[in-house]
Amino acid sequence: MSKKNIYNNRKWRKLRLYHISNNPLCAYCYPKIVEATQVDHCIPFDLEDKESIDRLFLEEDNLISTCSTCHGLITFIQQGLDFKNMSFEEAKRFKISKMVKKVGIDGFY
Repeated sequence: MSKKNIYNNRKWRKLRLYHISNNPLCAYCYPKIVEATQVDHCIPFDLEDKESIDRLFLEEDNLISTCSTCHGLITFIQQGLDFKNMSFEEAKRFKISKMVKKVGIDGFY
């Protein structure tokens, strides 16, 4: 399955809208108030692994709202990291701590 196809389905669009409606601010920019425009997976899923997709892709606990700047940066930071043994909350805390160390508590703005 391609990345384009996986994001272009009704279940994902509905879950994304629900999540961003309930979490409208970027989790990484906090305490600054920045509107979230992206939804990130705390534990990345593997497009080649159906079990990974089933377990991680549509799991709301595995989602975090971000602005587009933070989403791009965290995607770059997480490349090559292993999230296999982390819970959703551990992955969220880990990613947030990496963002704080990378850009400082004041964020980008």
